[in-house]
This record gives sequence, C-alpha cells and structure tokens, in this order.
Amino acid sequence: MFRGVTEGPMVVAVEGLDGTGKSTLVRAMSRRLGALELRTPDPALATVRAVIDEDWHPTAARVWYAATVIEAGKRAALERLGGRSVVIDRYFGSTVAYASGAEERSVLRALEPAVEAVDLTLLLDAPDAIRCARIERRGAVAADVRSLEPKTALKVRTGYLEALARPWAGRVVRLDAGGSPGELVLQAERAVAGAYEERSAEAVRPTRAFASRHQEGRRT
Repeated sequence: MFRGVTEGPMVVAVEGLDGTGKSTLVRAMSRRLGALELRTPDPALATVRAVIDEDWHPTAARVWYAATVIEAGKRAALERLGGRSVVIDRYFGSTVAYASGAEERSVLRALEPAVEAVDLTLLLDAPDAIRCARIERRGAVAADVRSLEPKTALKVRTGYLEALARPWAGRVVRLDAGGSPGELVLQAERAVAGAYEERSAEAVRPTRAFASRHQEGRRT
C-alpha cells in the first residue's frame, strides 16, 4: 500500500507518450491507493471516439478530447471532496501536448479555466526503442505508430513540458519508465510520498506565520 493513503485523498494524473506504461501504472496505483481509476476518454466512448477521429475536423476533435478531460476532472474533484483518491490515465497535459496548430492551442487556452487542478502529475518517459517494443507486443494502432515518429515524439515531449507548467498540473514529477513495472511503481510511490510531504509543509506554514506575528505583537 502506498504511504499516505490515510493522509487524505489525492488526485493524481498520469501522462506520457504511448508505450510508457501509463495504464499499467494507473491500475497499480489505484489498487494500492484504494483510488477510483479514470481514463480519458472513457472506454465507454470508444465507438464515438472512432467516429470523431475519423470524421471530425481536428479542432472540433480536440475540443471533444478536452471535454472528456474536463468531465473527468469534475468527477475527480467530487470524489476527492467525498474522501476518495482518484488516479487519471491521461489528463489535460496530453490534450495540449498532442494538439497541432495555432487554432487548436487557442481553443484549448480558452477552455483551460474549466480544468480542475490535480494534486500530482506523473510524467512518464521511456526510450523510443522500448516504447516501440511495448507497442508491438500489445498491437499497434494508428495513433501509436504516429507517436513513434521522431518528429512527433519530440513535439509531444516538448508539448508536455510546456503544458505541465500550468497551475492545473499541480506538483509535477518526471518518472523513468524504461525499466520494469515494479520499478515504476516504486518511483510513483516516492512521488506520492513527496506530494503528501509538500501538502503537510504548506499546511504548517500559515500556522507558523500566525505564531510569528503573535509573538511580535506580544513584544510590542
């Protein structure tokens, strides 16, 4: 079980290129945290997604992807309010990182205020050769193949770094996903522990500031 499970609910987003092990990590984390597992888009929308990918204008399709993220974020916020942690497989970082063209990015910026902030974002990365081998084992689809193209992979990696600087990403930790699933889970566990420690430190700061002002008031 992850350290910190009894220290309050947390919303964690897992981001990264195809073949970095996101879904495997999300499943492991949700079990260990006793958390709700969400994916964007929801697997129940697979048929709709196929039509959108095939027939919609790229900007309209990007807005649809953003809407699935906004919905997941709203649901996660309610779950956290009710005391349950949530782990999300892909969040708004992926929506932004995979966007192409100024029009798509402009539309996403307009939608950004509706995106709920998460507590922790884990950005997974692995060498392209390892990603390729994993994708081949599971059976590649068109999107997987595109993400293996060097120019596309570089663009998406750069897009992640830019997107995850935004406040909704919360604390961001990059994980080396080139090793075994067990090694990745250990890295994630350390990241979760660090996020809880940061939360505890932030909770203590106002109390210390108040105590300091109180002491100064007594001296004057």
